[in-house]
Amino acid sequence: MKDPNKHKLTHEEQYYVKLWLAEDCGYSEVLSRLKEQFNKEVIPCALTYYTHHYKEEIQKIRHEINSNILNIPIANKEVRLRRREEIYKIYKSKGELEKARAVLDEAKEEMEPKQTGVHVGVRVDNSDRPRRSEECLNRVIEVLERR
Repeated sequence: MKDPNKHKLTHEEQYYVKLWLAEDCGYSEVLSRLKEQFNKEVIPCALTYYTHHYKEEIQKIRHEINSNILNIPIANKEVRLRRREEIYKIYKSKGELEKARAVLDEAKEEMEPKQTGVHVGVRVDNSDRPRRSEECLNRVIEVLERR
């Protein structure tokens, strides 16, 4: 005899389906996760229903996920660098090279480790510091121009 609840999802399983959809998992990924974690099988049409019926809830979960990611310092840094790269490309395409260079300077500052001035057991000689900064900037320019 077939189990009538085999395809019916509990509240917990529904939550995970919404979460996975909010994480932009494809339907096949959601179906395989349901099978793997809960031993449940649903038809793909059910996921279409979830996508449309719970659209606002999925968007809310997606917003929470994204805001949590942006609260992670490294993610913020990556986002800021990506935005600077986009701005750099715009200025470069318009021929506004001074503005493009300023954006690269900001990106360089973002990428370089902060100098605290406190070094234990290490002699600090910053005489070659400007040269290293210029080398770093040139590497950034090369990477951005390759894209």
